[in-house]
Amino acid sequence: MHRESSVHPHVPFERADLFATSNGEATEHEYIRLIRAMVRATKPARLLETGTFRGDTTIELARATVANGFGHIVTLDVDQDHSQRACEMLAREVPHASVECITRHSMDYLRDHTTQPFQFAFLDSLIPTRAEELGLLLDRNLLPPGAIVMIHDTSRMRVRNDGTPDPDTSDFWTRFVAVRRRHQLTRVIELPLSRGMLMIQVGGCP
Repeated sequence: MHRESSVHPHVPFERADLFATSNGEATEHEYIRLIRAMVRATKPARLLETGTFRGDTTIELARATVANGFGHIVTLDVDQDHSQRACEMLAREVPHASVECITRHSMDYLRDHTTQPFQFAFLDSLIPTRAEELGLLLDRNLLPPGAIVMIHDTSRMRVRNDGTPDPDTSDFWTRFVAVRRRHQLTRVIELPLSRGMLMIQVGGCP
């Protein structure tokens, strides 16, 4: 385990010294626990994750669905090794969970996806792509009223190693604001600490 402030550059406001991470790429432990709690509290039947990576968050999504007694997870990554290792770990750690580990670009998958919508989505692929994923999910009605979306790495203060503003973050926010206006997303909570997290509830009654 690492202190978040030791693996990524941060400004003091983000208070990254209070957060922990398994490595330089995995989601902070505090946010992973929040994701699991949201799944336990909202009881989604179908869940989407983009950016499987090592499967740390996937494991907690799986544990939450098993604790709920139901829930099917689709987790996407463009790296075959990431998908394979995550599926092997899931089989060991949460053998009763219903999880599909798919090696494919998220946008390609979402353009072709024609089955049931998702009641919960955790978007953690390339930073600018996450806003595009949200837009496509909404455009294709793959997020029903009441669905919860959580998007990682959204701190507006993210900086690069040289201390300059992170251009990917600026790109994300430009795209996200456009999606938010187009779909009139009003139920948005912005958590700015560490690498940041957005929590969105799709409008309307479920």
